[in-house]
Amino acid sequence: MATLSKLEIGKAVGVKVSFRNSGRSAALNVTTVCLRGYGPPENDPQDPHGDGLDAGAPVYAVMLPNQTREMNLIARDVFVLKDQETLDAINNDGIMIWVSCKIEYSDTSSQKHRTFWSEHYAAQLGMFVSSKKGNEAD
Repeated sequence: MATLSKLEIGKAVGVKVSFRNSGRSAALNVTTVCLRGYGPPENDPQDPHGDGLDAGAPVYAVMLPNQTREMNLIARDVFVLKDQETLDAINNDGIMIWVSCKIEYSDTSSQKHRTFWSEHYAAQLGMFVSSKKGNEAD
């Protein structure tokens, strides 16, 4: 689940991501990589399966069942809200802010798993919602 910082002209747009172990057993060696971006709504969020998702991933030795972790995302090119026109475009869904994440972990039987998820900011709702693509697990 993603949350957006208060949108202020002249300040970077911040995104905080939280994720929870919803399984019944511990997740081991958890790595999480997330990207955020922005652009016209007709552009799909970046595919979390792609290259560039292997740098700077926090590693957690263990996540217990129902345990939640949070992290603030830092964009490769920081998105600074430049002017009122850009703010209006975000608020009218003319610019989409999105986040895509990949979580990899092993279960207690050493079986490896991956979860991908993608959300975009729905300004009319004031929250991030699940995107049409990029949400799957193996």
